[in-house]
Amino acid sequence: MTVNKLTLPILFLLIFFGTIGVAQATGNWVVSGRQMVAGGIASGEDIRGWMSLQDVADGVDLNVAVLYSRLGLPETITPDTALKDLEGVIPDFEVSTVRDVIDVYLGIAEPEAEVTGDEAEHAAESTPTPTTTPAAVEAMATPTLAAQPTPDHTPLAGSGYAPGAGDGLGTGPTPLPPGETLNAVDIKGRSTLQEIVDQAHVPADALLAALGLAPDTDMHTPLKDLAADGRLEEVDIVRTVVAELQDQ
Repeated sequence: MTVNKLTLPILFLLIFFGTIGVAQATGNWVVSGRQMVAGGIASGEDIRGWMSLQDVADGVDLNVAVLYSRLGLPETITPDTALKDLEGVIPDFEVSTVRDVIDVYLGIAEPEAEVTGDEAEHAAESTPTPTTTPAAVEAMATPTLAAQPTPDHTPLAGSGYAPGAGDGLGTGPTPLPPGETLNAVDIKGRSTLQEIVDQAHVPADALLAALGLAPDTDMHTPLKDLAADGRLEEVDIVRTVVAELQDQ
């Protein structure tokens, strides 16, 4: 019996492409890590900015309406909205907030304690009213100038930063204890490039270059604004870049 030379190659191709077709038809064909979400979120660390709200809900088997409630999101936001896109739309929204909420839902982290109205009223009633002695009044009337701490980090020249450039409204970074460095994972969408340079102790020029930003980029621009106008793909990239620069 004679077998045509083309029979086996054709048979192989039919089996190969037939397998792909069946996998695509049944929804089991995966070509990107971004599709491997459902059932694949074991903790908040697995959540990425490119994921949608529906991806997160499916990944932890949570009703998307419950996720909206826990995140305090309005119904006008569609479930297919990417988390990174919400950082430029919802005030003070952070991808890290979603991670925290999911960790609480999965039982990995404890929920923050909330003070009820009764507890707050009881605390107010049980708090003694301080009394002021004449000596204390005199002491308060005489202001004492506190010594100004010497900064442990000198900003890079040309970074656009000057001491005392805060707006005095409490919207700046949370001060770190002396000698401590900001961890990359603690960077928020509201953080500015200058705050990262000062607190994470990374060079401004290296940070801008690694993020693909122009050298004349305003260092006081919040990361979520850079992501909103398309200059950053997502805030997670900044965390990764800062971690790499700190390891150098």
